[in-house]
Amino acid sequence: MNTDGGFGIDFYAAGEDCANRIGAVIGVLVDGQYFPSGYTVGSQPQLVVINVALP
Repeated sequence: MNTDGGFGIDFYAAGEDCANRIGAVIGVLVDGQYFPSGYTVGSQPQLVVINVALP
């Protein structure tokens, strides 16, 4: 967790048999809810921010 109350996750793209392959959708799953980023691996800027609002 960072100082703003967020989490940072680093990952690297790999081959076709990897979940982090080029073109894979980027999103997060929190408490069973999926939050898409709108980006795919290889198309995103350096940092992708995904805001999650839970009840």
